[in-house]
Formats: sequence, structure tokens, C-alpha cells
Amino acid sequence: MVTHRGLVNYLSWCSEAYHVSDGCGSPVHSPLTFDLTVTGLLSPLCMGRAVTLVRDDVAGAGLVDALQSNAGYSLVKITPAHLVLLGHAISDRPLAEWSNVLVVGGAALTSEMLTPFRAHEAWPGQADTIAATIRRIQQMPASEKNSL
Repeated sequence: MVTHRGLVNYLSWCSEAYHVSDGCGSPVHSPLTFDLTVTGLLSPLCMGRAVTLVRDDVAGAGLVDALQSNAGYSLVKITPAHLVLLGHAISDRPLAEWSNVLVVGGAALTSEMLTPFRAHEAWPGQADTIAATIRRIQQMPASEKNSL
């Protein structure tokens, strides 16, 4: 179970790390029961931004439509499979107009998945950054549990 404090800490962190207040919100394109939705739904609302509820279409067509018809999203949270879909749907409109940040997670991300974005110079002057963090969490001594 996710604690209230844990959720608030996560939303505070991602709202700052992804500069959510710099854009106009986020499209929500996944079911509310999918953990991917937490970032795209709650972080914009916490920052006073809007969310766009996207129709649930086959192969993510609703997400593509939302990105092509709206501009300046704060962030778009997707999986690598969505990234491939967006790579095939690139239009003449610069990708940087779609969203300030693409947050990609949940599965293995390969350099080939990023090729369409590099070819179209999605974010001119900015390098691709992929970060993976792994940290082992050990059981906390009982004496420290109440200090968090």
C-alpha cells in the first residue's frame, strides 16, 4: 500500500524534477488503475495545471491525437511502447511543442526507440539523457523507523 506521505513526497519530487508548473498540464491516456497514471494525473493537479482526459483508443491513437491537437503540455508520461507509437506518428510539428518533458518508464528502453526523435531533432540543442537508478533498500532498524 502506498502511504499518503509517500505519495506526497513522490508528487513533490516529480513536480519539481519535471518542471510541471512550466507547462499547461498533461494528457491522461491510461486507466486510473495503471501506476503510470499517477504522475500524469496528480502532479499537474498539485501544481494547479489542467489534465486532458484522452479517449481510450486502439494502439494509443487518442494520445497521438491529443499531442497533435494541443501544445505545451508540462509532461507526458509514457512507456517505451508509447514512445515507439509516437515515433511512428511524428508530424511536421516539432516534438518540443507537444510537451516540455517526456517521462518514459516501466520497461526496457533501447536506443533504437529514440531514433525517430533524434532524426527529427525533437529538442534542438539538448542531448538525450537516460538515467537509471538502482539502490538496494535494506530493512531499517526499529530505532530509526520513527525518525522519518
